[in-house]
This record gives sequence, structure tokens and C-alpha cells, in this order.
Amino acid sequence: MKPKRIRKISIEGFRPEEIVALPDDQIHEYVFQGDHVVFVVGSAELHGEFQRQDDRLVARLTQINRSGEDIIPSVAALLSRYARLRQIPRIEWEIHPNADAERDGNLQEVLAQRGFHLEIDSVGGRIYRLTQKVDA
Repeated sequence: MKPKRIRKISIEGFRPEEIVALPDDQIHEYVFQGDHVVFVVGSAELHGEFQRQDDRLVARLTQINRSGEDIIPSVAALLSRYARLRQIPRIEWEIHPNADAERDGNLQEVLAQRGFHLEIDSVGGRIYRLTQKVDA
């Protein structure tokens, strides 16, 4: 199995329209390769893997640190804008929270407000899922 690369993306100082206006090849290279990506805003971090598939974007968030749940709305807005501009009809979200994020933050509240539902996997792990339709 090929080791995954980690890409760290800081979105401070950029407006959402500047980020989604990047050429598709750059966005694909930096975000949608299925590699581990870290979004950083201030001291908050959100780790995940993002893929563009034929008719959807897949966002798999694997680690949420230091108030990282506060970044979820910004990442959701960026992915929604990207999908809308490229006529991708849906985003599939899968969030695997670490214990610290659930214990220390308001992650459950943020996810409930956004319509995520909780599932328990076969080994007792918690997964929050949402299929988000993207308006044209």
C-alpha cells in the first residue's frame, strides 16, 4: 500500500471565491487526490481526505483538533461552491471524530445542526454521515 502524502492547506487570508477560482488542475492536485489534507485556520485543524468522483465529491474527515469543528462550515461552503460551479450534484460526507473532538468541543451540535446522522460501525466506532445535495 502506497503511503499517503499529507498536504497542509491554510485558508487564512483567502476569500472562498479566490480558493474555488483556482484552476481545476491545481485544486485537483492539492485537494482531490485522496491524500491526507489538513485545513488550518488559526489554531484549529481539520484533517481529511477528499475525492472527486463522477457525480459527487466525497469528503472523509478523519481528525478534528483544537476547535476544528469550527472549520466544518467553511469547508462545507467551499466544497458546495466548487461543486455548484462544476455542476457536481452532491457531496457525500463521512466524519470519523476522534475522542478529543467529541469530548472537548461542540462537534455533535455542529453536525446535528447541519443534518448529519450518527452511525456505529462494526467495531463500535462513531461515524457521522450526510449526503448533501448541491443546488444548481
